[in-house]
Amino acid sequence: MDGKGNALTYKGSSWSSPDSIDPKGDGLRSVSCPSASFCVAMDQSGNVLTYNGSSWSKPVSIDAGGNDLDSVSCPTVNFCAAVDFDGNVMTYNGSSWSSPASIDAKKYLTSVSCPRASFCAAVDFRGYVLTYDGSSWSSPDEIDSSPNGLSSVSCPRASFCAAVDNVGNAITYNGSSWSSPARIDSGGNGLTSVSCPTASFCVAVDHSGNALTYNGASWSSPDSIDPNDGGLQSVSCPTASFCAAVDYNGNALTYNGSSWSSPDQIDPGLADLDEIDGWLSSVSCPTASFCTAVDSVGYGFTYDGKSWSSPDEVDSGVIEANDMNTLAYGTAVPGQLQAVSCASGNFCAAVDTYGDVMTYNGALWSSPAGIDQNGLNSVSCPTASFCVALDGSGRALTYNGSSWSKPISVDPKGGGLGSVSCPSASFCVALDGSGKALTYNGSSWSKPVSVDANKGGLGLVSCPSARFCAALDGNGYAFTYSPPAASKTILKLSVAKVAYGHEQVEHLSVTVSPQDSRTTPTGKVTIKASTTMLSVIKLKAGKGSCSLSARRLKAGTYSLVATYGGSANFKGSTSAKETLIVAK
Repeated sequence: MDGKGNALTYKGSSWSSPDSIDPKGDGLRSVSCPSASFCVAMDQSGNVLTYNGSSWSKPVSIDAGGNDLDSVSCPTVNFCAAVDFDGNVMTYNGSSWSSPASIDAKKYLTSVSCPRASFCAAVDFRGYVLTYDGSSWSSPDEIDSSPNGLSSVSCPRASFCAAVDNVGNAITYNGSSWSSPARIDSGGNGLTSVSCPTASFCVAVDHSGNALTYNGASWSSPDSIDPNDGGLQSVSCPTASFCAAVDYNGNALTYNGSSWSSPDQIDPGLADLDEIDGWLSSVSCPTASFCTAVDSVGYGFTYDGKSWSSPDEVDSGVIEANDMNTLAYGTAVPGQLQAVSCASGNFCAAVDTYGDVMTYNGALWSSPAGIDQNGLNSVSCPTASFCVALDGSGRALTYNGSSWSKPISVDPKGGGLGSVSCPSASFCVALDGSGKALTYNGSSWSKPVSVDANKGGLGLVSCPSARFCAALDGNGYAFTYSPPAASKTILKLSVAKVAYGHEQVEHLSVTVSPQDSRTTPTGKVTIKASTTMLSVIKLKAGKGSCSLSARRLKAGTYSLVATYGGSANFKGSTSAKETLIVAK
């Protein structure tokens, strides 16, 4: 990436020409590619862009405050974490982004690295680090008191990270604690980026064009690889035998395991497209045969192993609001993209602020098509034949694979629907601006239910399945949804026949087990003989027992049934009938 919104790609031997993917986004800052067919880039206006292996999406706003998105890390195509300069984090679940969640009151988050969806580390400009365990972020922990703060972090696994700062220090993490800062680059005007494919190999680059390598125990001396071109901005190493680095003047350099190539100018600045020259700001290489770079004025560069692509402007700008008064409903106009969802590499849908939808077929995006007079805020597509889109007036639209339904009012008083997540065509969750959630069962929507007493405005929701969702609100609170799971109740009798007056010899035991991998059910079980109550048992570790009372039942034959009443996490269930004979 460079400072003008360009992206460049590398595919093993050469770089593409600059590709303008975000000319209006105040410059692309970071890019992450877990594979050659999926990349995510961030800009300084709070927008995100995705790459599908052949083209870039239009910019989509994920940070409503328009904050400077500084870093993104995607270990897989189904999880990304992005941080901004205001101390917020946003996560991606494979279909949609969460709302910004404040995790760092110190603000100024500069870098994030996630080796997997259950571990991330983020660093800020004040020398603090925060870690993520798959469900929540830790409090900020000061690891570097240097005046200019931490600039980059790289974690190849949850038990090793390396961070660098702006005065030439490196700090490493062993899975439980961080080392003290160690000065490794005293004359390089500050380290800008670090990349570690393993715990025994890292590369760091600085503002003076130096590269330093780490062997698992110590750092090398600075090696001047790019002394004359404004400083190295970013480095990415998928293995110990291949790295790519980009600099301030549009050059790319590669490392073959022993030495660096000479700087190769792949982004001349495109002065004919913008009066201010841009710079390459980030590079990401999931393999040694594919890289993507982006620049500060919205161009992207992809490399296919032989050459770099030509510039491709994918966002021609935003129409002025006053012009909307002269356009009829249904007119395709360029708007600000709000959300994108991809069911596969061959189908995506994106929506914008003017009620337009655009679909992607694996090679090309369609022209914008007006489907809603109001601005669309969110879209979720679990398959190529089903999508749900929401607008700012509390209306939902569904897509059946060929056409969109008319908008249906499902939440007219909720302050506008902001986010939707559909793991399947039979289950969706939508959130509104007043802290309410709605669910969709494949045919109809539920009534809005209040889930956020803080009234911070629920921002984004992510549901990997119908059994779990996570949502964030505008005040930095997180909420999870987990509907009650099925349970199974078993009743056992110690004997099948007792003498009247001696029923206490009968020992009844119950077991309630989960029908998935959740925790053990809690609550109470009621045992009855027809309509006669025999006992109420409080479960402990999913089990319980009791003895019958003498003369509780008259002589005869009875069918005993145990009924579990359920709990917040489990549905109720009833045991099979067990026969008990009470003899005279």
